[in-house]
Amino acid sequence: MSRAKVFISYSHEDREWKNQLLKHFVALQREIDPWTDDRIDAGDDWYERIEAALSEADAAVALVSVDFLGSKFALQEEIERLLERRRSEGLSIFPILIRHCPYDRIPWLKPLEIRPDDLQPVDGRDRTEQERLFALFAAEVANLLSGPSEAGSSGKARSRPRVDRAAYRRARPAPDPPGAAASLAEHVIEIAMRRSPRFAKKMHQLSRKYLGTGRSKSGPDDTTEPGHRGRGDDPPVAR
Repeated sequence: MSRAKVFISYSHEDREWKNQLLKHFVALQREIDPWTDDRIDAGDDWYERIEAALSEADAAVALVSVDFLGSKFALQEEIERLLERRRSEGLSIFPILIRHCPYDRIPWLKPLEIRPDDLQPVDGRDRTEQERLFALFAAEVANLLSGPSEAGSSGKARSRPRVDRAAYRRARPAPDPPGAAASLAEHVIEIAMRRSPRFAKKMHQLSRKYLGTGRSKSGPDDTTEPGHRGRGDDPPVAR
Protein backbone atom coordinates (compact mmCIF):
# COMPACT_ATOMS: atom_id res chain seq x y z
CA MET A 1 0.00 0.00 0.00
CA SER A 2 1.45 3.36 -1.03
CA ARG A 3 1.89 5.99 1.65
CA ALA A 4 0.26 9.39 1.39
CA LYS A 5 2.80 12.19 1.00
CA VAL A 6 2.03 15.05 3.36
CA PHE A 7 3.83 18.38 2.97
CA ILE A 8 4.26 20.27 6.25
CA SER A 9 4.43 24.05 5.90
CA TYR A 10 5.61 25.98 8.95
CA SER A 11 7.66 28.92 10.18
CA HIS A 12 11.10 28.12 11.55
CA GLU A 13 10.02 29.96 14.68
CA ASP A 14 7.66 27.02 15.21
CA ARG A 15 10.29 24.33 14.65
CA GLU A 16 9.68 22.74 18.06
CA TRP A 17 5.96 22.48 17.34
CA LYS A 18 6.73 20.94 13.97
CA ASN A 19 9.00 18.36 15.60
CA GLN A 20 6.33 17.49 18.15
CA LEU A 21 3.67 16.96 15.46
CA LEU A 22 6.10 15.14 13.19
CA LYS A 23 6.57 12.38 15.77
CA HIS A 24 2.91 11.50 15.48
CA PHE A 25 3.07 11.32 11.69
CA VAL A 26 6.19 9.18 11.89
CA ALA A 27 4.28 6.83 14.20
CA LEU A 28 1.86 6.36 11.29
CA GLN A 29 4.65 5.84 8.76
CA ARG A 30 2.89 2.84 7.21
CA GLU A 31 0.18 5.26 6.05
CA ILE A 32 1.81 8.70 6.01
CA ASP A 33 5.07 9.93 4.48
CA PRO A 34 5.53 13.40 6.04
CA TRP A 35 7.82 15.86 4.26
CA THR A 36 9.55 18.86 5.83
CA ASP A 37 12.58 20.86 4.78
CA ASP A 38 14.61 18.78 7.25
CA ARG A 39 14.88 16.27 4.41
CA ILE A 40 16.96 18.66 2.32
CA ASP A 41 20.55 17.46 2.49
CA ALA A 42 23.70 19.55 2.29
CA GLY A 43 24.52 20.30 -1.34
CA ASP A 44 20.92 19.85 -2.52
CA ASP A 45 19.17 22.54 -4.51
CA TRP A 46 16.84 23.42 -1.64
CA TYR A 47 14.35 25.38 -3.76
CA GLU A 48 14.11 22.57 -6.28
CA ARG A 49 13.53 20.02 -3.52
CA ILE A 50 10.72 22.11 -2.03
CA GLU A 51 9.13 22.59 -5.45
CA ALA A 52 9.23 18.85 -6.07
CA ALA A 53 7.70 18.10 -2.66
CA LEU A 54 4.90 20.62 -3.28
CA SER A 55 4.12 19.01 -6.63
CA GLU A 56 4.15 15.44 -5.32
CA ALA A 57 2.21 16.01 -2.10
CA ASP A 58 -1.08 14.20 -1.62
CA ALA A 59 -2.03 16.66 1.12
CA ALA A 60 -0.55 19.50 3.15
CA VAL A 61 -0.49 20.57 6.78
CA ALA A 62 -0.07 24.21 7.76
CA LEU A 63 1.13 25.11 11.27
CA VAL A 64 -0.65 28.43 11.73
CA SER A 65 0.94 31.08 13.96
CA VAL A 66 1.69 34.78 13.79
CA ASP A 67 5.19 34.01 12.45
CA PHE A 68 3.78 31.66 9.83
CA LEU A 69 1.29 34.28 8.63
CA GLY A 70 4.16 36.79 8.44
CA SER A 71 6.50 34.51 6.48
CA LYS A 72 6.68 35.65 2.86
CA PHE A 73 8.31 32.44 1.72
CA ALA A 74 5.76 30.20 3.42
CA LEU A 75 2.82 32.16 2.03
CA GLN A 76 4.10 33.13 -1.42
CA GLU A 77 6.05 30.01 -2.33
CA GLU A 78 4.36 27.21 -0.42
CA ILE A 79 0.79 28.18 0.41
CA GLU A 80 0.16 29.82 -2.97
CA ARG A 81 1.29 26.65 -4.75
CA LEU A 82 -0.78 24.45 -2.45
CA LEU A 83 -3.89 26.62 -2.92
CA GLU A 84 -3.43 26.45 -6.67
CA ARG A 85 -3.40 22.65 -6.47
CA ARG A 86 -6.42 22.75 -4.16
CA ARG A 87 -8.35 24.72 -6.79
CA SER A 88 -7.26 22.61 -9.74
CA GLU A 89 -6.90 19.13 -8.20
CA GLY A 90 -8.82 19.23 -4.93
CA LEU A 91 -5.69 18.92 -2.81
CA SER A 92 -6.49 18.71 0.90
CA ILE A 93 -4.93 21.34 3.19
CA PHE A 94 -5.15 20.82 6.94
CA PRO A 95 -4.40 23.93 9.05
CA ILE A 96 -3.72 23.52 12.76
CA LEU A 97 -3.67 26.57 15.04
CA ILE A 98 -0.38 26.54 16.93
CA ARG A 99 -0.21 30.02 18.51
CA HIS A 100 -2.53 33.00 18.85
CA CYS A 101 -2.86 35.01 15.66
CA PRO A 102 -5.58 36.76 13.61
CA TYR A 103 -6.26 33.62 11.56
CA ASP A 104 -9.96 34.49 11.23
CA ARG A 105 -9.08 37.56 9.12
CA ILE A 106 -6.97 35.61 6.63
CA PRO A 107 -8.97 35.01 3.41
CA TRP A 108 -7.34 31.77 2.32
CA LEU A 109 -7.95 30.17 5.73
CA LYS A 110 -11.68 30.93 5.84
CA PRO A 111 -12.86 28.01 3.66
CA LEU A 112 -10.58 25.54 5.46
CA GLU A 113 -11.52 23.54 8.53
CA ILE A 114 -9.07 24.55 11.26
CA ARG A 115 -8.01 22.35 14.14
CA PRO A 116 -8.32 22.11 17.13
CA ASP A 117 -12.11 22.00 17.08
CA ASP A 118 -12.42 24.61 19.82
CA LEU A 119 -10.25 27.02 17.75
CA GLN A 120 -7.94 27.55 20.71
CA PRO A 121 -4.22 27.29 19.90
CA VAL A 122 -2.17 24.28 20.92
CA ASP A 123 0.22 26.61 22.73
CA GLY A 124 -0.82 27.32 26.32
CA ARG A 125 -2.17 23.82 26.98
CA ASP A 126 -0.36 21.34 29.16
CA ARG A 127 1.94 18.83 27.50
CA THR A 128 -0.47 15.92 27.86
CA GLU A 129 -3.22 17.85 26.10
CA GLN A 130 -0.82 18.94 23.35
CA GLU A 131 0.17 15.33 22.72
CA ARG A 132 -3.49 14.30 22.65
CA LEU A 133 -4.38 16.98 20.10
CA PHE A 134 -1.45 16.13 17.85
CA ALA A 135 -2.30 12.42 18.03
CA LEU A 136 -5.94 13.12 17.08
CA PHE A 137 -4.87 15.45 14.29
CA ALA A 138 -2.41 12.95 12.79
CA ALA A 139 -5.00 10.16 12.95
CA GLU A 140 -7.65 12.37 11.33
CA VAL A 141 -5.33 13.27 8.46
CA ALA A 142 -4.44 9.60 7.95
CA ASN A 143 -8.12 8.57 7.99
CA LEU A 144 -9.15 11.24 5.52
CA LEU A 145 -6.34 10.36 3.14
CA SER A 146 -6.96 6.63 3.19
CA GLY A 147 -8.81 5.80 0.01
CA PRO A 148 -8.57 3.80 -3.20
CA SER A 149 -7.51 6.64 -5.47
CA GLU A 150 -3.88 7.60 -5.92
CA ALA A 151 -2.50 11.12 -5.96
CA GLY A 152 0.63 13.24 -6.27
CA SER A 153 2.70 11.85 -9.11
CA SER A 154 -0.45 10.45 -10.77
CA GLY A 155 -1.73 14.00 -11.14
CA LYS A 156 -4.98 13.38 -9.26
CA ALA A 157 -5.71 14.21 -5.67
CA ARG A 158 -6.69 11.45 -3.30
CA SER A 159 -10.34 11.30 -2.47
CA ARG A 160 -11.03 13.16 0.75
CA PRO A 161 -14.34 12.50 2.39
CA ARG A 162 -15.39 15.67 4.17
CA VAL A 163 -16.16 15.24 7.84
CA ASP A 164 -19.54 16.85 8.51
CA ARG A 165 -19.84 16.67 12.29
CA ALA A 166 -23.21 18.44 12.21
CA ALA A 167 -24.53 15.59 10.09
CA TYR A 168 -24.02 13.19 12.98
CA ARG A 169 -26.16 15.41 15.18
CA ARG A 170 -28.79 15.92 12.49
CA ALA A 171 -29.05 12.29 11.46
CA ARG A 172 -32.17 10.64 12.80
CA PRO A 173 -34.15 7.64 11.50
CA ALA A 174 -37.17 8.72 9.49
CA PRO A 175 -40.32 8.22 11.59
CA ASP A 176 -42.89 5.68 10.43
CA PRO A 177 -46.00 7.23 8.87
CA PRO A 178 -48.98 7.58 11.23
CA GLY A 179 -50.82 4.29 11.70
CA ALA A 180 -48.06 2.19 10.09
CA ALA A 181 -47.56 0.01 13.16
CA ALA A 182 -51.30 -0.52 13.58
CA SER A 183 -51.70 -1.47 9.92
CA LEU A 184 -48.85 -3.93 10.21
CA ALA A 185 -50.42 -5.48 13.30
CA GLU A 186 -53.74 -5.96 11.51
CA HIS A 187 -51.95 -7.59 8.61
CA VAL A 188 -50.11 -9.97 10.92
CA ILE A 189 -53.36 -10.89 12.67
CA GLU A 190 -55.00 -11.73 9.35
CA ILE A 191 -52.13 -14.03 8.43
CA ALA A 192 -52.24 -15.63 11.89
CA MET A 193 -55.94 -16.41 11.48
CA ARG A 194 -55.10 -18.73 8.62
CA ARG A 195 -52.73 -20.65 10.87
CA SER A 196 -54.33 -20.58 14.32
CA PRO A 197 -57.35 -18.59 15.54
CA ARG A 198 -56.17 -18.93 19.15
CA PHE A 199 -52.81 -17.40 18.32
CA ALA A 200 -54.54 -14.70 16.29
CA LYS A 201 -56.75 -13.84 19.27
CA LYS A 202 -53.67 -13.34 21.48
CA MET A 203 -52.05 -11.15 18.82
CA HIS A 204 -55.21 -9.08 18.58
CA GLN A 205 -55.32 -8.55 22.36
CA LEU A 206 -51.70 -7.42 22.40
CA SER A 207 -52.19 -5.07 19.46
CA ARG A 208 -55.20 -3.41 21.15
CA LYS A 209 -53.24 -3.05 24.38
CA TYR A 210 -50.06 -1.50 22.91
CA LEU A 211 -51.12 -0.07 19.56
CA GLY A 212 -54.78 0.74 20.06
CA THR A 213 -55.87 -1.13 16.93
CA GLY A 214 -59.41 -2.21 16.30
CA ARG A 215 -60.85 -5.57 15.45
CA SER A 216 -59.32 -7.19 12.39
CA LYS A 217 -61.40 -7.99 9.36
CA SER A 218 -61.04 -11.71 10.00
CA GLY A 219 -62.50 -11.43 13.51
CA PRO A 220 -59.63 -12.75 15.63
CA ASP A 221 -61.83 -12.87 18.74
CA ASP A 222 -63.40 -16.03 17.33
CA THR A 223 -61.50 -18.79 19.06
CA THR A 224 -62.64 -21.69 16.95
CA GLU A 225 -63.25 -22.47 13.35
CA PRO A 226 -65.04 -25.42 11.74
CA GLY A 227 -63.12 -28.61 12.33
CA HIS A 228 -60.70 -27.04 14.79
CA ARG A 229 -59.48 -29.71 17.22
CA GLY A 230 -58.29 -27.61 20.13
CA ARG A 231 -55.05 -26.14 21.53
CA GLY A 232 -52.99 -29.29 21.39
CA ASP A 233 -53.62 -29.64 17.67
CA ASP A 234 -52.67 -26.06 16.73
CA PRO A 235 -50.07 -26.06 13.98
CA PRO A 236 -46.64 -24.94 15.18
CA VAL A 237 -46.09 -21.19 14.98
CA ALA A 238 -42.71 -19.97 13.81
CA ARG A 239 -40.84 -17.86 16.40
